[in-house]
Amino acid sequence: MKNKILTLIISIFFILNFPLLCTATASASHTSQNVTYSDNVTPVNDTITNDTPISSQTITVSPGESIQKTVDKANPGDTIIVNKGQYSEEVNITTPKLTLKSNHAEIKGLTIKGSGTKIYGFYVHGDGVGIAENTVDCTIRNCIVNNTQHGFYDCIRLSGAGNATIRNNTILNGNNGIVLGKSAGNTVLNNLIYNCNIGIGSYDAGSDIIEGNTIRYSNEGLHFEVTSPHNIIDRNVIKLNKVGISTVDRDALSNSSIYNNYFNNTENLKLDSNLINMTWNVKKTKQTNIVKGKYIGGNYWSNFSETAPDKDGNGIADVPYTISKGNIDNYPLVHPKDTASFDDDIVPVTPKCPDVNDSEPSHEYEDQNNVKPDSKKSYKSDSIDSDKNDFSLNINAQNGTSTFNLTVSDTSKVVSHIKNFISKHENELVHIFREFLKMFEN
Repeated sequence: MKNKILTLIISIFFILNFPLLCTATASASHTSQNVTYSDNVTPVNDTITNDTPISSQTITVSPGESIQKTVDKANPGDTIIVNKGQYSEEVNITTPKLTLKSNHAEIKGLTIKGSGTKIYGFYVHGDGVGIAENTVDCTIRNCIVNNTQHGFYDCIRLSGAGNATIRNNTILNGNNGIVLGKSAGNTVLNNLIYNCNIGIGSYDAGSDIIEGNTIRYSNEGLHFEVTSPHNIIDRNVIKLNKVGISTVDRDALSNSSIYNNYFNNTENLKLDSNLINMTWNVKKTKQTNIVKGKYIGGNYWSNFSETAPDKDGNGIADVPYTISKGNIDNYPLVHPKDTASFDDDIVPVTPKCPDVNDSEPSHEYEDQNNVKPDSKKSYKSDSIDSDKNDFSLNINAQNGTSTFNLTVSDTSKVVSHIKNFISKHENELVHIFREFLKMFEN
């Protein structure tokens, strides 16, 4: 029988000024997906520290002007607002305590050599973002770093830096998504990382917090090499990668705590040698966990948790999960009986698009099911023929001259997913897009 084609066109009209340009392709193989974003994100406003000079200035840069020349003339404590547009520059920051904010001005690369630098809301397409040796207390937030030299470069790289905050960034199509190289005391929080060789790599680093990140479609989710001990790794969704966590060397991940994470990969753990002094769970505590169970404990392991017994239905397996000699998750998570199966409904917060002067958004988990409708937006969808398996899907959104197109072909059992995610998430385009990606993972 000839394959039948179903075309679904969803036209979404915005009244708010929130243009989104995205293109994504996916296939039924699930092995590799190349996702491209081009979005408008205006950075948040962080409070400048008390040691900021009273004479600090706010300087604006517009297309046609040089970001680099403005940075070179700026003084510590100054804030530079970069207006939206394309800037054919690789910006090098050596002055400490500068703040650069944008609504996703596009630049080729960014190197930070000034301690205390804060970067918000840039779109980096080229050489990625680097924080140099002996540079501390820097922030990279609400940025999109995409296709760095066609995947040969790292997207965000720390080289001998420390105490950096890498938060709420979208990272795609690079070699390593985030690299912690000979760096310590960093916080990597709520980043979305897709289609990289390694999602987050730690090389001779340690004492880092890696929390609330989502890593998918990569060769390795987390990679630890040389000596990178004393880390806290929790609330991460590491899913649909070839390997969840890999280590090289005995001390690569020693004395670290790994709990309340979701691992669903071809191979969840690939350990070069037996790890020492590891903690794979915390004491069972009543608190919503990563799979919406009632208790925090260990981790969800797809190769164990999906079949582990849970007679009392509390969301904690009745038996521990032995990872290797001396490495045991005593409270592995399972899907609780009184909730729906985990389907990424609770995920790290997507990078927001507040005004430059907006207050700091929450970094807590956001329940996508409880999103309130926005009365200023209107949505429209066509009917769906429920008998087709092979199909082509096009989603279009309009806002002035901006368009958003997304096409997927050759998959199965998709019509019910389309119906579900349209009815469930038609209030927010970003949630439709997230749900669209998920429907090929089930």
